[in-house]
Order: sequence, then C-alpha cells, then structure tokens
Amino acid sequence: MNYVYDELGRLVQVIAADGSSTQYAYDAAGNITAVKADTVNTLAINSFAPTSGAAGTNVTLFGSGFSTTAASNTVTINDIAATVTAASATQLSLTVPAAATTGLIKVSNANGSVISTQTFTVGSNLSAPTITSFTPAIGAAGTAVTVNGTNFQAGTANNKVFFGNVGGILTGSTAPNQVVVTVPSAASPGRSRYRLSQVPARAVRIFLLFHPALRWPMSWLPDAS
Repeated sequence: MNYVYDELGRLVQVIAADGSSTQYAYDAAGNITAVKADTVNTLAINSFAPTSGAAGTNVTLFGSGFSTTAASNTVTINDIAATVTAASATQLSLTVPAAATTGLIKVSNANGSVISTQTFTVGSNLSAPTITSFTPAIGAAGTAVTVNGTNFQAGTANNKVFFGNVGGILTGSTAPNQVVVTVPSAASPGRSRYRLSQVPARAVRIFLLFHPALRWPMSWLPDAS
C-alpha cells in the first residue's frame, strides 16, 4: 500500500498494489466529507505538488488510471502541453512548459480524459510572501485568524499557514494581501508562519495559543524555521 498526504498532513489517497485507489475529501474544518474508490483503469487526478511554480518546475500528479508509458499520457496546463518525464499507474511527473499560464491540469490517455479541480498557479518570478499583521493575536484551537501581508496567491490551496510546525486550515483568501486560517487542534504555541510553495515567511508577532482549561495563554516557543 502507498499513502498520499496533502501539505496539511491529511490522508488524501491510498493506493493498492494493483493500482486501484481510494480518495478522501475534506471540508474546511478538516472533516472527511467523501470517500471515493477508483478501479485500476479509472482515470483521476486526486492532487498534485507543488501547486504553483515557474516554467521548468517539476510537478507530480497523484491519481489513478495513468499509463505507465510516459509518452502515452497527454498533459496540459491551461491547454498548454507539458512534458511528462516519468509515469506509473498512480503518478505522473511533468515539467511546467515555458508558455504555461495559470489554470487547470488535464490528463488524457487510453482511459479517457480528466481535468483537475484545483488550479495550478504559474509565475515567472514568485515573490516571497511577507506577514505584516494578524488578528486576533491570541486564541484557542478553532479560532479564525486573519493574516495580512504581501505576495499571497489566489486560492486557498496555494497558500499555507503554519502555527509552529502544524498547518492551519485556510477558509478564505483575498490575494495578494489577506488570508483567513483556522488554528488547528494540534497546534503548539509559537510563531505563525506563512509559506508560498517552498518559500517561507515568519510572522512579525507571536500568536499565543490559549488553553481554555487552564484559562490563560500557554507559554510560547518560537518555531525552528
């Protein structure tokens, strides 16, 4: 069995040895909302990583029903053909083409065609994000925090906010200067940080995690990023 997790650490796909798979979908609070089983030949795109990048970026698609011969899979990003460099029944590796623009990813092969539900963001020079402020500055798990800054990306899927080293759940995004994130239940007190693709930005202030049972903020420890 192979297990695929998203960038928040949630299980999104279980792949059996025969190439069949089971996918898991989540709501904004992290609850499982759907479980879907695909047979070996069912063509599906379940996720891909990274979700943004410049031309030349290597992207991995996770799904099912892919041809194990790379050249037998046709992949486009917003209708621009991408080069498939490696293939298995459940993964495709591709390179973002020079002419690509932001849009959906499409895969076609003998099993049919499928289009991703998530957008891939293309940028020739993705600038590092910055955090200028966030409110509130203290709260318990489940608190909705508004993070203000610069160089955020369109869509919640392309923005990652961490409390310490635990990913929060984004519920809103107003590119390029604001995101709304829910404090995860597993968060430890510490600095929140924002990440665009692989580029991190640290907060200018400490977010204090409040423990309701103790009735005071827990002491904080800066993260190691």
